[in-house]
Amino acid sequence: MSETKHIEQSGRCEAIGEIRRVAEAVRNGNLEVRADVSEMKGECAEVANTVNEMLAQILQQQQQQQQQQQQQQHYISILASLSTCVQVADENHNIIYMNEALQKNVCEQ
Repeated sequence: MSETKHIEQSGRCEAIGEIRRVAEAVRNGNLEVRADVSEMKGECAEVANTVNEMLAQILQQQQQQQQQQQQQQHYISILASLSTCVQVADENHNIIYMNEALQKNVCEQ
């Protein structure tokens, strides 16, 4: 095997090891890990960069979902604290939320 092919193959093994490290960290719940592409070239660098981009997108989506959930909880706490009867229905007119004031009102009747 020529020296060039040996170096190329060694670089691929290191790149695969780096991508494996990232995959294991993600499997353990760490979405903030990124592959170090500084020593990678060609296809290996492309794959590692793609993995890094996917992780960034997933983390961003997860953060957006958390923000939406926090907003939703905030709105629910506001509705729950009102003394006025409030209900929320979906597009099919199914009740998806009733605040405590409405629940008490319904139970009293």
